[in-house]
Amino acid sequence: MLTWTVVKFLEENSVEAIPTSWINNNKSIRKNQNPDINWPLYGVTIFRNSTYDNYILAREKAKKAENVSDLNSEISSNEENKKKV
Repeated sequence: MLTWTVVKFLEENSVEAIPTSWINNNKSIRKNQNPDINWPLYGVTIFRNSTYDNYILAREKAKKAENVSDLNSEISSNEENKKKV
């Protein structure tokens, strides 16, 4: 089963949903399609409880993660307004 994980790219300070198989935990590359050995490596922070089996849900959580560090929390109306401005 293909899963998606929400990560923050440290160098770019951006948040994205990526295939979980792309995450290398320095011990092994998780199951699913393995990344090509020639792909560049990027430093990321993995959000807590941020792996989903649905890409659309993972993208929604990635957008939410731009404003909060806990993906299971609710966004206040203040935080929503900040994003729109």
